[in-house]
Amino acid sequence: AGKNPERIQRAQMQADIWAKLGGALDALVALPLPADVADIVNKSPNRRRSVDGKLARSLQWLKDFADACRRD
Repeated sequence: AGKNPERIQRAQMQADIWAKLGGALDALVALPLPADVADIVNKSPNRRRSVDGKLARSLQWLKDFADACRRD
């Protein structure tokens, strides 16, 4: 009685997103100093290609997220 499947589904989706965001931010701030990580990345062309392919999108996502948080 009183169950709302859409509300339950929305709450579960929001919990999943929150868990992913929390894990991603925890992982990011747990990294060593950026210069140390860059040294590791720059020693491998494969790592460099991988970072090059994701860094611009990651930076844009973080900027957009920060902007959206400031608006609310």
